Amino acid sequence: MNKKYRVKTIPLLILLTILLLSSFYIYKTFISIESTPNESILTYDNIDPKITTNTEFSYDSTPTLSLKTSDYTSLSYTERLDMLYDNNYSLEDRIKIYLADDLDNIGLVYYNFENNNTININWDKEFIAASTYKVGLNFYAYYLDSIGKLDLDQYIDYLPEDYEEGTGILQDEYYIGSYKIQNLLDLSLIYSDNIATNMIGRYLGGHEEVRKNLYNLLKIDFPTEENIITPEIEYKILKYIYEFSYYPNFSHMLSVLTHSEYNDRLTKYIDSNIIAHKIGTYDSYIHDVGIVFSNSPYIVIVYTHHIEDAEEKIANISNAIYQYNNLAY
Repeated sequence: MNKKYRVKTIPLLILLTILLLSSFYIYKTFISIESTPNESILTYDNIDPKITTNTEFSYDSTPTLSLKTSDYTSLSYTERLDMLYDNNYSLEDRIKIYLADDLDNIGLVYYNFENNNTININWDKEFIAASTYKVGLNFYAYYLDSIGKLDLDQYIDYLPEDYEEGTGILQDEYYIGSYKIQNLLDLSLIYSDNIATNMIGRYLGGHEEVRKNLYNLLKIDFPTEENIITPEIEYKILKYIYEFSYYPNFSHMLSVLTHSEYNDRLTKYIDSNIIAHKIGTYDSYIHDVGIVFSNSPYIVIVYTHHIEDAEEKIANISNAIYQYNNLAY
């Protein structure tokens, strides 16, 4: 090879090497970006329990009442209902007066996402969760899908052991057959379908296993053998869903929750289109839990046990909170 040819070849080889290295870097970067949606959205590490456990709550600064318990339990229901909407007093006091003798039989949480304003009444009290369990079930299923451990398009075959009367539309089907997991999840929230819930729960190892894995994921220390919950636990679940709602799965879940067929509680006096909520009913346990997408979004959770006209009382409390939230923010 003559000297003149070698001189021309060396710069060309250097240029080709640079181009190859650049192409390889761009390719790796592109692959990394493209693969991100299929990787874990949520992991044990990046779900930070400090989101909930270390929240600095703020409280209503409205003057509190000096009434003793005996003062407001002697009021008539109409008088207590009027007090519920009296903005001269703190919202928490108004709720307590309205509940009167029912106060010990309720668990309530109000939490405003924008300023951490909070009301919690008996939030560590235990209740039978009833169908509010289905919120956590959906959350856990969508989490599994996000890390590639569950395919929402997978079909699940119905088994006789999945049958359960009560709420839902599958119980009226002559032949249930197979359903996609995605469809079953939606049915469990919109119609509170018990059969759909049991099919998903069985597929995921059983309801106790679902609760155990869900609580491990959210770093919640609570027994999982029975369908028992506290308002605080439900608050943590809803808060995580809201704070990860920029992911399609959880955005879809919140959208589905606004289409509930049951609107006699939190949504009775409020536009149901702005409330992502789930009711629960079991004997004298009457509940409703949700997120209200008002100008200043907030969580509202109400669990009750042995309260007369519980649905109406939940509806009035929800309306009072909604009016307070809109007036304050």
